[in-house]
Amino acid sequence: MMKKRYVTLIELLVALALASIMFSMLFGYYYQLKKMELKLEYKREDIQEWRSFQARLSNIFLRLKTQKGNIQNKEHSEHLFFTERDTNNLVFTYNNGSSLNPVFSNTVLAKLYIDEEGTLSLIRWPWKKEGYDADGIATLQFEKETFLRGLDRVVYKFYDRGKKEWIKEIPISMEVKAPDFIRVFLYFKEDALKPLELSFHIRNAGSHKVLHPVEEAS
Repeated sequence: MMKKRYVTLIELLVALALASIMFSMLFGYYYQLKKMELKLEYKREDIQEWRSFQARLSNIFLRLKTQKGNIQNKEHSEHLFFTERDTNNLVFTYNNGSSLNPVFSNTVLAKLYIDEEGTLSLIRWPWKKEGYDADGIATLQFEKETFLRGLDRVVYKFYDRGKKEWIKEIPISMEVKAPDFIRVFLYFKEDALKPLELSFHIRNAGSHKVLHPVEEAS
């Protein structure tokens, strides 16, 4: 008859130690896996946000009001495209299509700029005579559309067909050619030395005149 063998305390402690090591390794692996999945989810959201921004801005630039036309005064002109002197914000008119608010349908005046929170934003004003003050500045209601967060600054470059070179600004109150291409350099606060670059083609680029700067929205 075989003698029964009981588990000793030392063997039990060793088994518990090995089990705790295995469980800690498994939980550590699970934690890293969930952390990686979370990072991938954030990355997917960033990629989706980036693609949406690219598509939206491309759609806007394709509908710029840059064709030749009667541009003797603002009442008849719908062709504006310039950079503000001090801020380098991009101001232009484009066809906004149909909007839930009728005053923002068809031609609108817009400005692409970085707001006080560091968000790249597009602000729109209705292109109506009654929506401007005596100096021709948009004063009434406006719409604001936000794109990317955490920006430090934006730099634009425009291709000048006449000079066959890239220029950094389009001045006010002079006849210019609408650029065929726009390059947008986005400098984020987390890495202000390495910008992300986007390029856009402007359809139907033609001669136009810039008339006046736009005040910052309150």
